[in-house]
Amino acid sequence: MNDCVKQHVPDIRLFELKFGPSKSKTNLTLNTDNIEEWLQKIEPSVGSVLHDVSLVQHIKVLFKSKKVTLSFQTDTQYANYIEIDYSEYVLNRKERDDFKSLIRDSYGITVLSKTLSRY
Repeated sequence: MNDCVKQHVPDIRLFELKFGPSKSKTNLTLNTDNIEEWLQKIEPSVGSVLHDVSLVQHIKVLFKSKKVTLSFQTDTQYANYIEIDYSEYVLNRKERDDFKSLIRDSYGITVLSKTLSRY
């Protein structure tokens, strides 16, 4: 997430971040070209969202000029397990394969399509 916010990931640009405590109905959505700047400004009030990914509901990124949503779901049984789903319907088959490969090769994680999600 940190690399995505700092725009270190090739071919991916983060433009939206929605976060908030899981037990709260209050969320904050940052929709800007410079999410890193705004996270630094609000960190004294809300804490470090980048260091506690359980606060993140979803992020939206541009990949090959298409808006892809990545949702983060925490597992109540396994505290260190977070499922990451992506909105595959906006991408064609090759783009889906490229997107999953980029995430896997950059971070060593597997993203699931929302249709395969447990949540």
